[in-house]
Parts: sequence; C-alpha cells; structure tokens
Amino acid sequence: MATYDAGSNPVKSYPASSYKRMGLDVYPNPYFDPSSWYIPPTVKEMFRWCLFLYLTNSTIGPIIRKKASYVVTSLSYESTDPGMKAVYKHIFEKVLKIRRFEILLLLDHETYGNAYASILYPFDRFLVCGHCGYENLIRSIPWTYDQFKFTGKCKNCQANTHMEIKDKFIRNRSRIKLVRWNPMYIEPSKNPTSGRVRYILRIPKWLRQRINDPKLNKVYVEDTPKVYLDAMSQGNNIELDSENIFHMKYDSISMEDDSLGIPPILGVIKDAWLYQTYRKGEEAVALDHMLPLSLISPMPSPGGASPHLDTDLGSWRSKMTNIISSWRRDPNALFPVPFPVQVSQVRGDAQSLSMTQQLDHTRNQIAGGLDFPADIAFGGATWSGGNVSLRVVENLFIERVAGLNDDFLGEWLIPRIRAYFNLGPCIVKHKDFKMADDVQQKQIALSLRTTNTISDRTTLEELDFDYDKEQESRKKELEARFIEQEKMQIAAAETEAKIMIIRAKAQAQVNTIMAANAAQDAQSQAAGQATAPGPSPQELLESPPEAVVKPPGLNGNGFHESPLLLDLKATNFMKTTQPQDMDYRLAELGQQNPILAKLVSKKLDSVNRMTESLQPLPEQKPPRRGPGKAVI
Repeated sequence: MATYDAGSNPVKSYPASSYKRMGLDVYPNPYFDPSSWYIPPTVKEMFRWCLFLYLTNSTIGPIIRKKASYVVTSLSYESTDPGMKAVYKHIFEKVLKIRRFEILLLLDHETYGNAYASILYPFDRFLVCGHCGYENLIRSIPWTYDQFKFTGKCKNCQANTHMEIKDKFIRNRSRIKLVRWNPMYIEPSKNPTSGRVRYILRIPKWLRQRINDPKLNKVYVEDTPKVYLDAMSQGNNIELDSENIFHMKYDSISMEDDSLGIPPILGVIKDAWLYQTYRKGEEAVALDHMLPLSLISPMPSPGGASPHLDTDLGSWRSKMTNIISSWRRDPNALFPVPFPVQVSQVRGDAQSLSMTQQLDHTRNQIAGGLDFPADIAFGGATWSGGNVSLRVVENLFIERVAGLNDDFLGEWLIPRIRAYFNLGPCIVKHKDFKMADDVQQKQIALSLRTTNTISDRTTLEELDFDYDKEQESRKKELEARFIEQEKMQIAAAETEAKIMIIRAKAQAQVNTIMAANAAQDAQSQAAGQATAPGPSPQELLESPPEAVVKPPGLNGNGFHESPLLLDLKATNFMKTTQPQDMDYRLAELGQQNPILAKLVSKKLDSVNRMTESLQPLPEQKPPRRGPGKAVI
C-alpha cells in the first residue's frame, strides 16, 4: 500500500532491514540528513508526531499555548435592543463559553494545522415502546443498550420490551453545544474545480467498543445523535453536513490536494529532532560526567625510592581505607602516613561538556520556525528593546482575531444560532487586539476624549473597561447619592420647621402677656382704683417660671418668651441699630413688642449711666512735695 506525504505526494518506503544496512551515516540524497529518515510518510502519522511534540517538547508546547490563548480577546455586543443583547451575551458567555472553546480550537489549529467544529442542536430523546407505542423520555425510565438495541420498561404498559429511538429537537437556548472534532478522525475530500469539500468522520474503534458495552455506555448513548448510533450499528463512517461544520486550516501555498492545512510544526520537526539529540547528550553527560571519581595512590618521597619496593601495598590500601572511614566519622582527626599520597580526579567535567549553547540556539530556531519571537516566548523582551518583535506578534494576532470575527463568528456561528432560535440582529465580535503595555495609545484616547473627539464608550473600551457595566455602576452611585441628599434636606427642613414653631410659640406668649397687662391697666383706670402695677418685663425675665402669675383672661395655653431669648434679642437690636436711628427704631419696637422695647430702653439707660460715670484721666501731673517742706 502506497503512503503519501503532507502534500499527498507518494513517498518511497524502505523495509526495516534497509535502515540497519544504511545506518545514520548514509545519505541517499544530497539534500538528506539523518533526521530525514524520521519524517512521517502520511498525514495521519504526521498528526501523531505533531501531537507527540506538542505534549513532550518544552519549546513547542508553550509557544502553541501562548499563540492560542493570547489572541482570544473579550467579546463586545452591539444591538439596538438591550434585551436581545442580553440574550446573545448569555448564549455566548454562559452556555457556549465561546472564549474557552476558541482557545481549544486554536490549539488544534496550531498543532495539527486543522481544526473542526460543529453545532449540536438541543434535542430530547424518547424511547418508543414496541408493545404499546408510548413515547418514554429516556431520562425517566430504566434502560439498557446492548448490541446496538434499546431495551427498557415502559411507563405506560409496564412492559419490559424492545424500544425504538425518537429524537425531538427543541429550542432551548441553554442546551445548545459546540463540538470539537479530532482532526485525526476527519477525512476531507475537496473538488479542486468547484471548491466543494466533503467531510467524512471515521468513528474510532475505542468509541464503538464503549458504546456497545452496557457497563460503560450510559454516558455515551443518551446524548449521542441517532445517526451516529445507526452508523456504528452498521459499521459505517459518517458524512458530516458541510453546512454544519467549520474547518479552520493553516494557510499554505497551493498544493495538489489542499483540503488539509499543513501543520506549522512540520517546519520544525528536524529542529526538534536535533534538539532531542542534544538533550540525550546532556543526559549522558549528566549520568557519567557530573560526579568525579577520586583515586588515591602512593607517591614516592622527594629523592626517595618507590614505596612499592619495600612496602606491602595491600596493607597500605587497607590502612588508607580505614583512614577514610575514620575521617568520615571525625573530620578533624589527624592520620600519619609513612609516605606521601596523591589523589587523581576522573570525570567530573560535565561543565566543560555542556551543550547549553547548542540547546539555546536550537530552541531559538524552533521559536522562529513557529513565527513566534524567542525573547517573547522565553522572557527577556522589553517594550523599548523589542518593538519590532512585538509588532510582528501584534500583526499576527490582529489577523487571527479578524479571522475569528469574520469567519467563525460572523459567517458561520451567529447566522445559524440566530436562524434556529429566531433571534433578532446583534453584532458579536472580539475586541481589537492590542498590546497591554501600549500606554501611548491609551494616553491618546484620553486626550481625544477631553476634546469630545471620541465617545465615552470608545475611550472606556480602549482602556479595557466595560462601558455598559460602568454606566450601570454610575447609575447606582447617583441613585444612592440622591437618596442621601434627599434625607439630609428633609432633616434640615424638619429642623428649620421646629425652630420656627418654637419662635412662633415664644412670640405668641409675649404678645399674650402684653395684651393681658394692657387689659388689666385699662380695667383699673376705668374703675378709678389704684392697683398695683403688673410685673415689668425685667421682673418677668428675672423671676422663675413658676413665680409668674398668669394674667387674667388667659386660657391655659398662654405662652411666655424665655428671658434668655429676650436678652439676646435686645442685645442684637442694640448692635444692629445705628445711634442716630435708635429713637426711631425704639418707637417702632414699642408698637410691635412693648416688652422687648422696655428691655432695650433699660439696657440703654444702664449703658448711658456707665458711660457718664467714667472720668477722663488728668491731663497734668499732681504737684510734688518740694525739699524741706512738710506735708500737712
């Protein structure tokens, strides 16, 4: 059977015995080297080598994971209907977990050069009773699947009989799934004239065995579509619906059969072989040359004869062995020897045989072959010193993000989900890829926002903030702030109202007392009787509340103004009135509040008496007593 290479070109195969005869030092072609004997002859074999290198090579694996994960940015949603926007966000982020799925898809793309995905629409599986025809939900009855046939107990007739499968598709948005196919099991066939591709899924043998095993197939059979079970029961493969499969393949030059993408690892397989050869050499050096071997031998004394002429070397060896054992127990001990000894070191030269430079050079070659700068893959890149490398990676990732937006989301996934669930329009795409350290770009965005050149949404998205989330947070903060301000204003208004009520009560009490005193004076004058005058305002102020007698004619609700308040009012009146306006203002106050006017007059009289009692200082000194004069 002929074998083919990655480009479907026939490859000449050699029997196993020929490899032994030729060996690694025989070159059948001037362009061949020893590693060329290990190039995989078929595409499937090449896929196995790519998987092996991804799992075991310390350079290829990390680079592929970085290229697959770093490129997948967060999603943005654009729709005029906020409810529809929430629906799409729930499907893509909560149900499909689209970002993680895209990372897994890119891992296959970077490893195999091909990645396949399909949509598994939600359905409920029913088992139709062969006895009464009742449709039983598979999760509601006990069942077994053996020899590709269902047997279960019907809920309707209670018969334990053979049952047929009946799948009913439902429009439950929470149960839709994305399936990632293993490229090793997919065999595409492309018509180079029309461009139509046919995809055949080759069901692996291990899956057939597990599905047909009643002890293991519970987790496999319940959610597996009927077409897969039928194909397995007939021993056939499955042709996938070309409208429901997404094929992401690595770009390459035109070839005879370009139905498959060429894995990027293919270009570094020889470098990986060389790297592994160096690693084997490092392992051998570590095993044989890391620790030195110490040899002790007798040494002739200067100008003396050789020790072996008159010394039993067997006894000397036993004595040296005892000395070494004793020294290990007591490192400070002293041991006399009859003649000098010498120590020779064998091996221990691993440092000089190290292949670190060759390994680093080969590792950099592998990174370059995978289109990923080595300084970024293994550290050491800086913003100032790696602008070119960063720009190369940025351009590569920008193109990859555009492919995810246009091909995977825009043309394949979103239209099918929208049509199946009858959803409204919504633009779902990944945010633009940009370096996290691009501080200059962020400063430009902030400057443009201050001049109202760009919107708040664009500015926040440039700074990696969620505009809708920030708007919701601001709305909640403003509501809380308004509620707090409303409480403060209500409290201030209530306090002001209480103060006004207290002032009104005090003023009403003073007016009542004044009216009562005036009525009492009028009654006394009318009767022609000399009555004792009522209490003066000052007496009212100085007397305790219980000593004040309510004037006649007042009910029990009369009010009186506190003495302290009257005194404060009088002091304030005197301070705010000019001296030339005092008589005029005092006359007006007497009509409005006679008690307060009398108190002000009393205070003014007191101030005037104090002013008159003050004598100016003498302008001339008193006469002094002269010398010899007696003071009488």
